Amino acid sequence: VLDSDNGAMAESDFIWDKWYVKAKKGGAWGTVGRESSPFWTQNEKFWDNDVTIAGVSGGHHFVPGRHRVDLTGGYFSLPDGSVRLAGNLAAGQFVYALDDEWWSMTTALGIFIFNGSPGAVNLLHGNGARNYSIWVGSAQLKLPTGHRPITLGVDFMHNGERYSQNDPDVYAAANRGHQDGYVLSAQYGWLKKPRDWQVSIYHARIETLAINTSYAQDDWARWGTSTQGDLSDMKGNEFRGAMKLSQNLSVMARYYFAQAITTPQDGKRFRL
Repeated sequence: VLDSDNGAMAESDFIWDKWYVKAKKGGAWGTVGRESSPFWTQNEKFWDNDVTIAGVSGGHHFVPGRHRVDLTGGYFSLPDGSVRLAGNLAAGQFVYALDDEWWSMTTALGIFIFNGSPGAVNLLHGNGARNYSIWVGSAQLKLPTGHRPITLGVDFMHNGERYSQNDPDVYAAANRGHQDGYVLSAQYGWLKKPRDWQVSIYHARIETLAINTSYAQDDWARWGTSTQGDLSDMKGNEFRGAMKLSQNLSVMARYYFAQAITTPQDGKRFRL
C-alpha cells in the first residue's frame, strides 16, 4: 500500500501488508510473519479477508480417501490500524470434510481467544483492550442440481467470556449477555467459465459482543468510522447475483439490508 498523503500526518510512506515465510513437508506446514488468517471460513461475518495478522501458525492436512481433516493453530499480534499492533490472538480450528461422488460436506469448529492490551488508538469500543473467547462452528453442504450446484451454509458464534455488571469496561458491562450470532446462506450456480452465473442469499443475526467487530466484515452497512466498520448488534440480509462475462471478467451485484438489534440504526446499500 503506497501512502499518497505527503502531509505531516502520514504514518508511513510504504506499508508491508504481508511478509512471511512458509514451510511445508508432507501434510504439515508452518508459517512465521504477517499474513491472512489461516483458518477456514465460508464468509466474512466473523473475520474480514482483508485483515492480516502477525505471528506464527501451523497445521497438518490429512486426506484418508474421500475424507479430509485439517488441524490449524496459531498465536498472533492483532492490527491496530495499518502499522500498529495491539492485543493478541490464540486460536485453533478442527476441519472435517467429506467428498462423496455427488455431494460434499465441510464442517469446522474453532476457538479464538483475544487477549486485549491497553493502548490501542484506532480500535472502536475498547476492542483492543477487551478479552473475547469466541467459539465458531460452521457447516457447508454442496449438492449438484443439474448443471449448477446448490451450496448451503450455517455458522454459529458464541463468545464465552464472562463480563460482569460491575466490569470497569463500561461497554462490555452494558452489553453483557449479547454474545451470540449466526449466519445462514444459500448459493445456486457457480462462476467457472464464461456465461456461468450464481445467485446467493445470506441472513445474519450477530449480537454486540458475539464477535470482535474491529476484524469482521464492513460491507453490509457503513456503521462505524471511515476507517473501521462496526457491524455487530446487527441483523439483516444480503442478496447477491454474479455472472462471468469472459474468462477474465465477472460482474457482481450486491444488495444489503441491515438493522441494529438494540438501536434504531439501519442501513441499505447496493454495490456493483
